[in-house]
Amino acid sequence: MVKVVFALLIILASSHGLPPINYLPYNETIARKMLDLAAAAYSDEPHLCLLNRFKRAKVIQRYELFCDSSLNATCSAYLALLHEENAIVISFRGTKDDVQFYREVLSGVATKQNFYGFGRVNKYFHDAYLTLWLSGMADLFYELVEYYPGYSVWVTGHSLGGALATLASADLISTGRFNTHNSLHYNFGCPRVGDDHFAQIFEKLLPDYFRIVHAQDAITTVFPTLLGYHHHHTEIWYNNSMAVGDKYISCYGDNDPRCPVRPSMSMFDHRRYFGVRVPVYGQDGCVGNGEHEIEGEIRR
Repeated sequence: MVKVVFALLIILASSHGLPPINYLPYNETIARKMLDLAAAAYSDEPHLCLLNRFKRAKVIQRYELFCDSSLNATCSAYLALLHEENAIVISFRGTKDDVQFYREVLSGVATKQNFYGFGRVNKYFHDAYLTLWLSGMADLFYELVEYYPGYSVWVTGHSLGGALATLASADLISTGRFNTHNSLHYNFGCPRVGDDHFAQIFEKLLPDYFRIVHAQDAITTVFPTLLGYHHHHTEIWYNNSMAVGDKYISCYGDNDPRCPVRPSMSMFDHRRYFGVRVPVYGQDGCVGNGEHEIEGEIRR
């Protein structure tokens, strides 16, 4: 009930499509750390990434559960602590295999689900998020929040993981316990998650949410606006190799002409962020750049 009232109050102040009043600017140093955390979710042993990329980091719990009606596909996430950064991490894994990918694509035409009164969102994302979050993950997360009251919350994910991270961020901020001063929210290669109503409310909930897109990342356009899907801002668009020092553009809403991401069948840009092939890089323990084939790798 609190979340529904919160959403109604936000609707009254909606200004969808306008630049947000940002309290925190986009920070590429943080974004690169977030990518490591997102990549780690692709591994059955995410602690390896954290050991290789962070000081005094610890994975608290990893979750992997069947997350659709086929009982063939799993979704995964983990909770971790970054003691050097004073942060509690929530990171969601991206799509695991081709079967899961096709089920996600088909879900685009299914009836969207209401998300706590914030608007309607993709059914696959809705069900997958709640399956993970209500499996004990939420309870453990709030235990960590109580035990580490001075820590901020970092939420991230790549691809499907970015969509689930979006829902997690909305869920957390709507409780009133988290805000721009004690939480950070970055995702990578995220598809459109919900309808325009959801996008409007999300932008008010989180003016400092950064949705990072690499060049012509196909997944960011996979659910078209013709089906009632809309992106929220703020998009951070890199139309380059994303090397250190490369330029980026900040864009707002789905129709900002400064970030012309077009529908594409190529997955090259989607797999690669900040110079690494994200899923393989994560499975390699966040060493190297992930540019090699691995058994069972998704072929999309």
